[in-house]
Amino acid sequence: MSDVDDFCREVWPGLASSLGLYCHDVGVGEELAQEALARAWARWDQVSRMESPEAWVYRVGLNLARSRFRRSRAERRALSRLSADEAARTANHTDTIAVREAVAGLSERRRAAVVLRYFADLPATTVADV
Repeated sequence: MSDVDDFCREVWPGLASSLGLYCHDVGVGEELAQEALARAWARWDQVSRMESPEAWVYRVGLNLARSRFRRSRAERRALSRLSADEAARTANHTDTIAVREAVAGLSERRRAAVVLRYFADLPATTVADV
């Protein structure tokens, strides 16, 4: 176990600061570095035998950052479409607030599925793939 502990302590500072620079947010970089190192820890038997475990952790961190960027862009697009639709409609604001509160109360995964299917109007097969 000390091997993985030593590895994490050694890689953490550079990984966290690199991801923070990549994401333009130190806090996000630290969060992504934690997740990448947690994944390395969970797979340490495999990761430790790789030619460069450090490179693997950096790749995982960058992939996590890219996924975060994609989710953020998709969320902004969905909110933009939602705002445009709201401006065009004269819907009852009470219903709109109730729907938003209901969607906000869902788990992250279910909320994503509802937004992609019903607000972004993506086909169910696409939503399942996402």
